Amino acid sequence: MTSDPAIPAENGTGSETVTSAGAMAGRRAEPDRLRDLAATSAVLERAKGALMALTGCSADAAHEELLRRANAGNRTLIEECWITLGSGSPAKAVPAPD
Repeated sequence: MTSDPAIPAENGTGSETVTSAGAMAGRRAEPDRLRDLAATSAVLERAKGALMALTGCSADAAHEELLRRANAGNRTLIEECWITLGSGSPAKAVPAPD
């Protein structure tokens, strides 16, 4: 007699499946995350360019100003960028279809 409990052998449907499903979900989410990052970066660069054109400041100074305004208004940086670009939100930036 042994003191080891009788546990049936794994057939590959246990934790391996969960791990593999999690890895697949992570791989599927990566393109979405990169697309969101690219869109955010583009909006930030446009807002910085607008501030630079209006005030004659450097790119670094424009970025700092956007951060300052966002903090002062209790907003995120991307919200401040949309406000600076004059649309107020991403939904308003895209014209509605006719």
